[in-house]
Amino acid sequence: MILPLAGLYLFIFLSVFTGDLDLFAKKHLFRNQEIVFLKETPYGNLTITRTGDQLNYYENYILLFNTLNTVASEEAVHYAMVQHPDPKSVLLVSGGVSGILDEILKYPVDTIDYLEINPSLIKAARQFQSLPESDKIIIYNRDARLFVKDTYRTYDIVLLNVPPPGSAQVNRFYTWEFFQELQQLLTPSGIICLGMPSTINYMSEEAVEVNSIIYNTLQSVFAHVDIIPGEKNIYLASNKELSLAVAKLVEQKGIQNEYVNQYYIDDRLMLDRRNIVLNSLDRDADLNFDFIPRAYLKQISYWLSFFDLNYWVLWIPLFCLILFLIFRRDPVNIGMFTGGFAASSIEILLLIVFQIVYGYLYHVTGIIITLFMAGLATGPLIRKKILPKVRLRHFILVQSAIGTFAIILPLFFLLFRILNPATGFIHLIIFFLTLAISILTGVEFSLASILKRGSILQVSSGIYSSDLIGSAIGALLVSALLIPYLGIVNVAFIIGGLNWLAALYTWIKRRKFVS
Repeated sequence: MILPLAGLYLFIFLSVFTGDLDLFAKKHLFRNQEIVFLKETPYGNLTITRTGDQLNYYENYILLFNTLNTVASEEAVHYAMVQHPDPKSVLLVSGGVSGILDEILKYPVDTIDYLEINPSLIKAARQFQSLPESDKIIIYNRDARLFVKDTYRTYDIVLLNVPPPGSAQVNRFYTWEFFQELQQLLTPSGIICLGMPSTINYMSEEAVEVNSIIYNTLQSVFAHVDIIPGEKNIYLASNKELSLAVAKLVEQKGIQNEYVNQYYIDDRLMLDRRNIVLNSLDRDADLNFDFIPRAYLKQISYWLSFFDLNYWVLWIPLFCLILFLIFRRDPVNIGMFTGGFAASSIEILLLIVFQIVYGYLYHVTGIIITLFMAGLATGPLIRKKILPKVRLRHFILVQSAIGTFAIILPLFFLLFRILNPATGFIHLIIFFLTLAISILTGVEFSLASILKRGSILQVSSGIYSSDLIGSAIGALLVSALLIPYLGIVNVAFIIGGLNWLAALYTWIKRRKFVS
């Protein structure tokens, strides 16, 4: 028995100190692909793989774009560019290294402002491929949302080459607020262009939902919105009329393309395909907002539909567990359950709001988690100072304070819309709010450990398990279900109401609160 264990420990030791476990794991994630670049950056994990001569760029394991995809590059550029009589200024959000910049340079533009938030991506791209050299191209390593807020420039064409809205980070590029901001940057004949996964061959219920949300959101901002099905569903939006006679327009402008031209594209067939997609959309679908990310959930549902999995089945055991805990726990443990639920849920809300405002989260997550843990440790010390003699009313008061904290939290989120993100003041507010909720949770835990009767083992295991289960359920429910369905503001109200109900229940059962 000793020798096998010693061998296992030796293997683990050698693997950690002499091998690259991260690279080993990612080789299994990116099967049949050669990993040529791997780096942890402040904006996420950046991985570049090679398939034949093609390079594939991944950030946090999400495919951003790949090279040598001529069809995708031409569709992402020319469907929009040919709509404008004389495009001079172009704003490109991500994807320039995939070949899109070369396609834009086929037009006599004056400037191309290329936004790529992660500078490591540009540096890595220069190692493995040649990027177009032109004085017209200006590369900005900035978040697109912040750039759009700050810039005074106007653009004839805005090309959004970002992944589908399958995460809170990406969803912010498909919201009503962002489209409103882009509209203000457009010249009178300006056009924005974005792409979604193609649905022309088969449009599932989930695909209809997510495409309907994006279409309706665009249409609520722009006078004219159209869809051109192809390698992707290319969305065009403008305040001027749009034309689907793309092949004719390309020929008139004399643009030399391999695919988007009169030899490969039939304008009448394209119109028929476009009508199929448009007629299948739900014009009553909800809009997508920053704080109500409808497209986020629908895109995840669309992705899950490929696996023929009814994910609602996964929620049934969770709800049964919640009901079991509610009916089997005493008031103090229920209070710790709701307190843990509130603490993790509010932390998730703060993280997502930070990501919505700034577009990145990777390198501040450690700071926020550190502050949260520090607040949990500080809470008991503060309780000893201000509440040396513990009473049940103190526990009820802290429960009510956590509920009130959650209810007023949306006021801070609304304040973030007014503040200038560049000042960094929003950082300080989020850090303060993180510390505040963690201190309240630490105080509640300290009170519960004194109010509960029994052995140290029973008391500590009971309240800790209640807090931990509440935290886990809160993080899962809020991030995966409640925020996409109800929106950030409503979720904050639910968290607050849940803690107020727990406080009320504790007060009603005040004579039987001990186990």
